[in-house]
Amino acid sequence: MRPLVFVLLLLLAACSPKDMEPETVVAVATAAPNLPQSPDYDPSMDYFTQANYREFRLQHLQLDLEVNFDQQQLQGEVVLHFERLTQTADELILDSRGLQIEAVSLLREDAVPLELSFSVDETRPVLGEAIRIALPDELRKLQQLQLQVRYHTGPNPSAIMWLQPHMTAGGEHPFMFTQSQAIHARSWVPLQDTPAIRFT
Repeated sequence: MRPLVFVLLLLLAACSPKDMEPETVVAVATAAPNLPQSPDYDPSMDYFTQANYREFRLQHLQLDLEVNFDQQQLQGEVVLHFERLTQTADELILDSRGLQIEAVSLLREDAVPLELSFSVDETRPVLGEAIRIALPDELRKLQQLQLQVRYHTGPNPSAIMWLQPHMTAGGEHPFMFTQSQAIHARSWVPLQDTPAIRFT
């Protein structure tokens, strides 16, 4: 922790909120590292996600993955259930980091998936790669969307820990677990990787 932030936190802890002027609160908040310092800064925005969660909100997530211990890779598909929040949005943006996206489809009631075009942005430090899914005009009337993304993880996902058999209590089988906190979920599943979104 930076010394300036630590000192400000100590001062903040020593004062009760009623003792602090609004200017003091703003000064403490803006002293935190890595916060955008521009006239366009919006404190209600999560700047550590590239997902457009104010236009689409993830409600449910269904995973169907195979665990390949030899290659240390997850592969399969995720179905993401979204609620549309704005009628004008023509693309849906997901967070990812190192994922290899194979196909994106809209699941429809007639059970015939509609394949959608998508692109993956270049890697940004910390944030990873945004997945941009184009939505045709005829889909703008849909308030609920179910998207199926086929993918596999890349090398060394930051959220996945692979243990060899000798590293486990039983010593017989390999073991894999995920640690998605704070923004590592995007390294093993494409989603809206922000605490602003809660989903089942």
